[in-house]
Amino acid sequence: MLLFISLGFVSAIRAQDDTLKIMGYNLLQYPGSTMGRADDYLKDILKYVKPDVFVVNEITNETGANYILSNALNQDGITHYEKAVYTGNNSLNNMAYYNSDKLVLLDQDIINTTPRETDGYRFYLRDPNLPFHQDTVFLTVYVAHLKASQGYESTRGAAATTIRNYLDAKNDVSNHFIIGDFNVYNSTEAAYQTFLGSGNCQFHDPIDESGIWHANSDFEDIHTQSTRTTSFGGGATGGVDDRFDFILCTNDALLGSNHLTYISESYAALGNDGNHFNTSLIASPTNTLYPDSLVQDLYYMSDHLPVIASFAVSFPEGPSTGAGPCEDLFFSEYIEGSGYDRALEIWNPTALTVDLTDYQIEFYPDGESVLTPGHTLGLSGTLGANSSWVVGAASASAAITSVSNLTSSLLDSLLSGNDAVALVNIASGDTLDIIGRIGEDPGASGWMVGAGTTVDYTLIREHYIQKGSPNWAFSADHWIVESIGFTDSLGGHSFYSCNPENECSDLFISEYVRASGGNTAIEVYNPSANPVVLNGSYQLRMYPNGSSSSYYASDLQGVVYPGDVFVIAPFTANLSGIVNNKDQTDASFPGSTFFTGDDAIALFRGYDTLDIVGVIGTDPGSSWPVSGTNGVAGATASYTLVRDSAVQQGQLYWNTGAASEWVVYPNNEDAYLAEHYMKACDAVEEA
Repeated sequence: MLLFISLGFVSAIRAQDDTLKIMGYNLLQYPGSTMGRADDYLKDILKYVKPDVFVVNEITNETGANYILSNALNQDGITHYEKAVYTGNNSLNNMAYYNSDKLVLLDQDIINTTPRETDGYRFYLRDPNLPFHQDTVFLTVYVAHLKASQGYESTRGAAATTIRNYLDAKNDVSNHFIIGDFNVYNSTEAAYQTFLGSGNCQFHDPIDESGIWHANSDFEDIHTQSTRTTSFGGGATGGVDDRFDFILCTNDALLGSNHLTYISESYAALGNDGNHFNTSLIASPTNTLYPDSLVQDLYYMSDHLPVIASFAVSFPEGPSTGAGPCEDLFFSEYIEGSGYDRALEIWNPTALTVDLTDYQIEFYPDGESVLTPGHTLGLSGTLGANSSWVVGAASASAAITSVSNLTSSLLDSLLSGNDAVALVNIASGDTLDIIGRIGEDPGASGWMVGAGTTVDYTLIREHYIQKGSPNWAFSADHWIVESIGFTDSLGGHSFYSCNPENECSDLFISEYVRASGGNTAIEVYNPSANPVVLNGSYQLRMYPNGSSSSYYASDLQGVVYPGDVFVIAPFTANLSGIVNNKDQTDASFPGSTFFTGDDAIALFRGYDTLDIVGVIGTDPGSSWPVSGTNGVAGATASYTLVRDSAVQQGQLYWNTGAASEWVVYPNNEDAYLAEHYMKACDAVEEA
C-alpha cells in the first residue's frame, strides 16, 4: 500500500504516545447542486484538522461520498485516507472516512432508526508492534442523525432508545462513540438523556455542559448551528445559537481504561470563538481564534460547525500470550467441513515434551464473551516436541477420527464456523491462541481468512508462524486456505523450527540501487536466526528533497527468512537483476522507491527507525558522497551500494555509514541483488 504522510519526524517515537483525532460534521445535503464545495471549502477544513476518523451526516449519494475521498481528503500528496462502504438508502445518509496509516476498518453494521438509519464502524489501530505483542486498540463509532425541529422530541427519544437497546445488548462495548447531529435543544431532552442513561453502553459528554443550549448565550462557545443569518444553499439561518452536534463516548474512552483517553480541552466546535452568538460566523467581531480563511470555508461549506475531539492512545505493552516464539502450544490446523467434519490440530513447537493436563480448549459460540460452564474441553496425556495433537468432532468422518488423539461432541455443537475457540495454558493463565473473535458473532459465513472463511474450509497455519496469537486481526492473515473436505495434512504440520537467537536482532538495508532511468531498488536483509514477518510492522520511507516532515511510505509484505533478503523496486525498473529478483513492487508513482539520489531512505519497524541512507531533513544537492570500503568513491546517485559484509545492523548516522559501511559499484550494476553476504552473528549467551 502506498501512503503519503505529513508528520514531524522523530527517529524513535514510542508506540504508547499516539493520538487519535475524531471529527463529526453535518455537510448540509452534500453534494446537492454544488459538488465543488469539497474542492473549495471542505478540502481546506480537513487539511487544517487532519482527522483520523471523519464521520459525516447528510451525504445524498455515493458519488458525493467518493468525491470527498478523492477531492477533499486524498489531495496535495496525501493518499492514506480510505472510506467505509456506502450503505445509504435515503436522501440524507451517514459516512465514515479514516486515516488508513493509523486505522483498519474491521466491520460495519446498521441500526434501523427513524427517520434515518444509524451506521456503525468498528476500527482497530495499527499498533506498529502488533506482530510482536499481537494486541491492539479497538474502537467503534456510531453515526446518528436524529429528527430535526422542535416538536419532534419524542421521535428523537425513540431513535435514541433504539440505539441504546441495540448497544446495551452487545457483549463488547469498550471504546464506543456516538457522533452526529442529534438536533436536541437542551440537556433534559429524552434523546440526550437516553444516551447518557445507565446501562451496558452508557455514553458520557466529554465537556459535560448541561442546560438549555438553544438561544442561550451561556453556551455560546459550544454552539454548532447556524453559521449563517442569510439563506443560501438550503441551509438554516438564525446565527450561531444551537448545540446540535455531538461526540459522546463510553467512560473507558473518557478515562483511559481501554487504551484510549480523552485529551482534556480538545473537544471543540471548530470555528466557534464564543463571540458570534446569534449572528453569522463571518460577522463582526473578527474571529481571532481561527484563521480567517478557515472561518470563511466553514461559513460557505455548511450551516453546521464540525465537532472535534482528540484521544491519547496507549498501545498494549509486551507479549499478550505470555510466550515467545516456540515457547508454547498453538493451533496449527482448523477444519470446518461438511456435516460434522470438524477438527482442531495443536502443535508443540518447543524442544520439550508437554503435559497436556495444563491446557484446555475454550469455546465461545455465537458471539459469547463469557465462558459458559460446559464449554471447556480439558486435554490429557503428553505431546512430544515438534509434534501435533488432534481433537476431532465425535460425529466426524473416519478421515478425521482416524488421526484424532481425542474426539469430543463439543466440536459437533460448538465449532460451526461462527464460534470463537481459544487455546489456554491453565497453569500460566495465558490465552495462547484464538481462532475468531471472542464476543463477536460474524454471521453464518464466519470470519474472513484470505480467500476463504472459518465456515466450510480447512485452515493450515503458515509454516513460518512460531507462536499463537490471541488477536485474530493479526493472525487471520497467516493461514493457508484449503477447500472444504481437505484433511490430507491433519496430524502433521510443516513448521520452521526456532533457532537459538543470535546477537543480530533486526533487519537492515543491505543494498541500494540508484541506476539510470527508473531503475532503483532497496534490498533488506534478515541477519537474525528466525523468520521475520513483515506484514503490518515494517515500512520503507522516502523523504524527498530534504524534507523532514513528509514522506512516501510502502508497507512491506511477506516473510524474510534468516540469511535471506527482500527486494522492493518501482514498476518503472527494467534492469533484469531488479525485475527478476524483486519481491514487492511500488505500483504507482510517487512511492518510497522513486528516489533520485538526493532523497533520504529509511527502514522502520513500527515507530523504531532501523536504518537510514542519507540524512533526513537535508538536501545534499544531487546526491550524498560515499567512500567505499573497496576503495572506490561513489554517491547515492548513479551507483549501486552494497553493505559491507562486516556490517550486522542498521546505521542511523549517515556520516558514519557513508564513510565505512558500503561497497561501491558502478552505475547499472544489478548482479548483487537477491543475496547478501554477512559475517555470522554471535549466538546469544545463556544467562
